[in-house]
Amino acid sequence: MTEYKTKAFVPAPGLRNGHLMTIAPIFRLRAQLPASDCSKLTIEVAPGNYVTGYLHEAGPGKLPGESALMVIVHGLESSAQASYVQGLCKKALAAGFSVFRMNMRNCEGTLSLSQTLYNAGLSDDLVAVVKQLRNDYGYKTVFACGFSLGGNMVLKAAGELGRLNSRLLDGVVAVSPPIELDASVSAIETGVNRLYELNFLLGLKRKIRAKEKLFPGKFDMQRLAGIKTLREFDNYFTAVDAGYDGAASYYHGASAMRCLSDIQCPALIIAAKDDPLVPFEASFKTISRSSGTAHPVRLLAPEHGGHVSFIAFDDMHLGDFEQVLSCEQVGEFLLDLPDLAKKQLPARLSGGVVDRQQGADPYWAEWQALAFCIKCCAVAASQ
Repeated sequence: MTEYKTKAFVPAPGLRNGHLMTIAPIFRLRAQLPASDCSKLTIEVAPGNYVTGYLHEAGPGKLPGESALMVIVHGLESSAQASYVQGLCKKALAAGFSVFRMNMRNCEGTLSLSQTLYNAGLSDDLVAVVKQLRNDYGYKTVFACGFSLGGNMVLKAAGELGRLNSRLLDGVVAVSPPIELDASVSAIETGVNRLYELNFLLGLKRKIRAKEKLFPGKFDMQRLAGIKTLREFDNYFTAVDAGYDGAASYYHGASAMRCLSDIQCPALIIAAKDDPLVPFEASFKTISRSSGTAHPVRLLAPEHGGHVSFIAFDDMHLGDFEQVLSCEQVGEFLLDLPDLAKKQLPARLSGGVVDRQQGADPYWAEWQALAFCIKCCAVAASQ
């Protein structure tokens, strides 16, 4: 795995602590996307199992002849309505992408659409969604961006597709992905992290109780009452439902770590070294030291950023990337691009975008995810 270099991340004042950074978005209200600007879709991902999501057609920033889609996947106990999902969606739309905000199974009021639970290893769901959207809408270029648990999912999907030599995905981005699930669960079981664990458990238990009403007898409700940790929940519910013999085998089999070496499409992992939920040393340090420089997976690892948040000192906007991506300022970001791709990058940002300063905000990881996908679009167009 190669280190990925771009504009340095400078955390907002007072947010150099990983925990404070992680919870800061709760107190920063962000405007919601208008419900009228998208179409809600229901997609069968396995026989009798469905997921939902929201498709946004490309806006005025779309260039003639382009048909690029970004699929965004949320994290544990979240949904397609998460602020970070909507934030990246707005940025991608402004840059000319179409966007599909995907719900994992059972999320956002979809408990009746699947008898199963969702889990970190359901990469086949993402693959099924991408296949249908490509077939139904004719998208030529598709990227997947996942946050936290969704990040593990998109990396796992990319690796599995790589084993098949499939070009279904043209690039993936994972923000704060728990690519070694056991390490992340171990971290969440200790100290102040137990507060995150308890919050997750409340939501997961609530889902089991609701699922039991829809599908009586499917789950061990007596066992549920005694569950005190996320590992116990996964051992007796998530793992069993997913076909594993326990939490240990589930964590091993569902972790994207097993698939990273098989990824063939461009991939970017954004992970903060102070992430309280995804321990950097256990998750990324070994592979960043041992992997070859030719591998398509890139690691962007600032010292600060917390889990998913990455709230920067200054706002960023689309206009910033006209400089970062311009062929006059070729830096680490562009060194490996063919000449034709370098010429197309500035055009990607000037093709009909009404206001390149529109939507300025400090959410650094979202901007990096967008910039990486823009770069990949240029590569795809030059081939």
